[in-house]
Amino acid sequence: MTWLTRTFAILLMLAAVSGTPSADGQILGTKHNLSASGPGPIKAYGENEICIFCHTPHSSTASTPLWNRVLPTLVYTPYSSSTLEASTGQPTSSSKLCLSCHDGTIGLGMVVSRSTPISVT
Repeated sequence: MTWLTRTFAILLMLAAVSGTPSADGQILGTKHNLSASGPGPIKAYGENEICIFCHTPHSSTASTPLWNRVLPTLVYTPYSSSTLEASTGQPTSSSKLCLSCHDGTIGLGMVVSRSTPISVT
């Protein structure tokens, strides 16, 4: 076995046992996989990229690194109740990342890195 073959075999074994999950592996089988191969009822008609619905290496939003969605600018009405013991306010930080899909005001196929929306069921 040559040193190059041996080195390649060692690197291959290290990669197999590293146990580092990829981002794709963390959402691949969940409803957050909006690609055409996603398991949920809401998915793209023809887009096969899994990460593009949230992330992009280019043309991302300035407020969040690699975020491929416009953050909502709405003023929300926070939950209130006479028995509420927490102080509530406008969503910030990671809550706005979630709301960029989940508040229903921005289409799921509306990504920053594309000039036209991705068609979604």
